[in-house]
Amino acid sequence: MSQTKDVVITPRSWRQQTAGLHPTSAGLLNLVGWFGSTHAVAQWRKDKQFLRVFQNNEVMGFDPQVDDWDPSYAAIEAEVLAHASVMVIRLENNELLNGSLGSIAEIGLALTSAALRGQIVIISIEDNLLTTLNEPGAIAQYMMLELSLEHLEKQPELARFLRIHRGDDLAALADLTCRAVQQQRVSCQLPLRFDEFLAKKSQAQPKLSAAYFAGRLRRNLCRNSSGYL
Repeated sequence: MSQTKDVVITPRSWRQQTAGLHPTSAGLLNLVGWFGSTHAVAQWRKDKQFLRVFQNNEVMGFDPQVDDWDPSYAAIEAEVLAHASVMVIRLENNELLNGSLGSIAEIGLALTSAALRGQIVIISIEDNLLTTLNEPGAIAQYMMLELSLEHLEKQPELARFLRIHRGDDLAALADLTCRAVQQQRVSCQLPLRFDEFLAKKSQAQPKLSAAYFAGRLRRNLCRNSSGYL
């Protein structure tokens, strides 16, 4: 692939560019859905180093962030969510007021899809995200995400569908993503049956006290103020 644009699929080019993609053994498409923050300041999908890794590995990515977005594109985004072998959800607030809260909700939907279809979800969280949230409800929602991820990682049958990237090194995020795509090409994750998923989901639900939640919040705030998470 000689041009960076060749690895980028948009809603407008979706039908044309995916027509020749070979499915994985699980019937998924060999591509990555780049989901998550889409506000105007979040330009991670356009980053040259990020795209170069995809170009070098000949991995295609779906970019829903377009200037001429049309309501009909929502159905295409849902199709990508259901059929991409790998999904990236990037939380990038860029000091906006709670600009990534919709993406936090998107994670639950993506992980459910992954467990039932054998996909891999990569959650990428920017440096110091917590310190840019200015509303108590937003902070609580973010902390619940962190606690849920912590518990999911302790459930092997669910953790195999999840990868976590932290920080602003977008080339590293792209490399992690392309390695996941290569893995899916060789041997897709086996999906869970719906009854198995419900059982595993129930086991993964964190049982939290108010004191535990408050302690974790203080610890994360301290870590963010020190420059790491």
